[in-house]
Amino acid sequence: MKIKITGACKPAVLGICFSGLAHPAFAISDLTFSAGAGLEAHDNAGLVHSDEKSDTKRLINADVGYKKTDGAVIVDMGYNAEYGDYQHNVQSDETAINGRTALTWTIAPRQLDVVFSHQISQQLADRRGLDVASNREERSVLTGGVDGFLHLSAVDSLVFSPRVSDIRFQDSDDSNSRRATMTATLNHKLSRVSALDLTAGYDHVTFDESKNDYNSPNVMLSFNTALARLSYQIGLGANRIKRDSSDSKDVNGSTVRAAIDYKGDEGSDWGASYIRQLTDSSIGLSNFELSVPNFESNDSNFDQFDIIQSNKVNAYWHQRINASSQLSLSAGFEKQDYKETPRDQSIADAQAGYQYSINSRWSTGVDAQFERTKFLDDPKSKYDTTRVYFNVTYRPLRPLEIKFSIGQDKRNADTSALSYTDKVALIGFKYKFF
Repeated sequence: MKIKITGACKPAVLGICFSGLAHPAFAISDLTFSAGAGLEAHDNAGLVHSDEKSDTKRLINADVGYKKTDGAVIVDMGYNAEYGDYQHNVQSDETAINGRTALTWTIAPRQLDVVFSHQISQQLADRRGLDVASNREERSVLTGGVDGFLHLSAVDSLVFSPRVSDIRFQDSDDSNSRRATMTATLNHKLSRVSALDLTAGYDHVTFDESKNDYNSPNVMLSFNTALARLSYQIGLGANRIKRDSSDSKDVNGSTVRAAIDYKGDEGSDWGASYIRQLTDSSIGLSNFELSVPNFESNDSNFDQFDIIQSNKVNAYWHQRINASSQLSLSAGFEKQDYKETPRDQSIADAQAGYQYSINSRWSTGVDAQFERTKFLDDPKSKYDTTRVYFNVTYRPLRPLEIKFSIGQDKRNADTSALSYTDKVALIGFKYKFF
């Protein structure tokens, strides 16, 4: 994913990175930073069906990460920044950023925590169009709040969690929103590793376009277990979106949150998740990204506000075959039911990757992805996209990585004007400073 950095986003992202690093509890040894550059040669850079034009994209990128899992401050942060410049301007140049931060600061152990999170990502503004810069939309979600604990017994606690969120978009002004949320959770510990939670909450959501404002009461019962290798959770609930506008109907919905993840011996990991939620196109399912392992919202269709009942299921499997090779597989399905606009859709996808280490310096691999998108209000309208790349990586020095790739991006659509094939060749390097 590639995200344009706006003037409003730059200070927020830089503040997240550097204010954390300046805290005395942080150590530079927990920080990772790498930077690189590359060239991408495209024979159909505009992803068009006819009148194809080739172009070369010049890239500069950097990755920064910080992870701290003990002490009063717990942090998990990772961002990627990239600048892309098309030599002949077949597509517009982009400066892009993608990433997230989750931070918890324990002020009084088992009594008061301060929590903060930030997510920035870019998806298709309208999934019916092409995946080009002009059809991608940036979303930034900034959330802060506290968790206050009232211990009723050795195994029962009442947790109050007020939150304030600000959701901003690059272009879709009517989707900008502010959210004030209050939740109260009764937590009952069943054992050292398992707990049962009963949560009641209330969301007050306001938009730049006041006609979209709504309130949402919600309730959920959930069970969570975290073992040494296996973790799983399941929650069932309901919510209601009460619209402020007299022209819009209130909507009732159900919520399901289920996830399982297993970390085995010798690189064998697998897991799956299912999320069902009545939400809106502004925040989508992004509120689950930091609470469900290995889950990404992958929202789209930000160009017009609507209430959505969304169902999303994902599964993954990583297996180290031997000391030199590893196989990765994943699959998913998502169905979105829009309540007012005719944009109902389903998306099925599958990905596969194989990596082989020839020796300490050379490695190779293949990455493949397939996605089928159907527009349910128009059964004859659908498209398939495939992406296949072959990669070779050379590491002349431990911190230096040089990568060569060749591949193809292809879309087959019912509407031939939306079909395309783009052959790509890439060469790039990355240097890990620490």
